[in-house]
Amino acid sequence: MTANGQSRTGGSDHEETIHDALRREVYEEALIKAELIETLLDMATLYLELKEVWLLWLVYKIEMNLFTYGAREDANEVVFMNPDVFKDSIYQSGQLV
Repeated sequence: MTANGQSRTGGSDHEETIHDALRREVYEEALIKAELIETLLDMATLYLELKEVWLLWLVYKIEMNLFTYGAREDANEVVFMNPDVFKDSIYQSGQLV
């Protein structure tokens, strides 16, 4: 989450597998290094009229055993949160958690 409460989003690079994209995004956002087990929970599409493109949101449950983590220089803190916190989110990405 950003300082103003919005969720951060990431994307996959060209020809990158979902597994590799999730592992890279988790590292880029929270410096977490771990082997991941991912399960697709939900997906949603949204048309962005200003950019004239479709956006596909994929929400994954990620499980990991032993891992290391830290905060990047652009982060205030790293926290682990209960997903129920997002059930009343005004953001669609939060509602998908």
